[in-house]
Amino acid sequence: MKNKSSRLLCAVVLGFLSLCASAKDLTNVDDVEHHYTENEGVKLHYAAMGQGPLVVFLHGWPDYWYSWIAQMNGLKKQYRVVALDTRGYNESDQPEAAEDYDLAVLAADVEVIIRAEGRESATIVGHDWGGAIAWYFAMTRPSLTDSLVVVNFPHPLGIAREVAKGEEQYNMLDYARSFTHPQSHLSLSTDLLLTIVDPNGEKESQYRAAFDRSSFNGMMNYYRQNLPKISKEFFQDLDNVQVPVLQVHGLEDIALHPGGLDGTWQWLDNNYTLLTLPQTGHWSHHEEAETVNKAMKKWLRQYGPRR
Repeated sequence: MKNKSSRLLCAVVLGFLSLCASAKDLTNVDDVEHHYTENEGVKLHYAAMGQGPLVVFLHGWPDYWYSWIAQMNGLKKQYRVVALDTRGYNESDQPEAAEDYDLAVLAADVEVIIRAEGRESATIVGHDWGGAIAWYFAMTRPSLTDSLVVVNFPHPLGIAREVAKGEEQYNMLDYARSFTHPQSHLSLSTDLLLTIVDPNGEKESQYRAAFDRSSFNGMMNYYRQNLPKISKEFFQDLDNVQVPVLQVHGLEDIALHPGGLDGTWQWLDNNYTLLTLPQTGHWSHHEEAETVNKAMKKWLRQYGPRR
């Protein structure tokens, strides 16, 4: 009996240590390379790991390249993984004008990153506003897009349909409409943003410095310039997405209602895979990092970047 108990205790301890090592592996930054390029005079910073076909990650609000550290570590053995500080954030430049954050300009930034890596195309992965950029990029640059992964950002036409109902999704975006106010950035602070992206205080050492370096005005310009474009009138004139799509959505998202997922297939002309996470919120790739990594690895083996 004593030997059995000892073996059980040993198994529990080893299992715990294994989980700790796994968690540490997903947040490892030792292999990260830092690179800079520019788009028409605007400096763009991106972090990179690994070698292989190219996967480009785009963060949302409020965040920076580190948002994707778990996915970068999870994929770096098979792919060249690159995560951008989108303009306005961290070490990328921070133009003042709202028009400098137009979706067309943000998509051009992504193209610059692909070219800086010496590639002709990539799989594009986006969350939140990074998801909006990813959708737009795939619609307007199909030849540069091998496949698309979008985390917690339904197709813009799905969001527009739900907003037009004047019900849950409309009310959930009250905060976003307030962000379009010319002075909205004055109400932001690093401490406030930390409560949103890191409510448990586990990543403060990474996020505080990045937010201190970022432009709150630039962050709000995403909303001022682009929120009105999340509409039927704007996106209905764009082509359907031509490449395979993996969509991941936490069903407890308090900003983007899962109703926006309904009928997504009608705006796509290729394979569509949907993963819903019932007890997960807006930050699926943080809250369920290993689940998202497993899904991406399996999906990318079939639909991932070509080169």
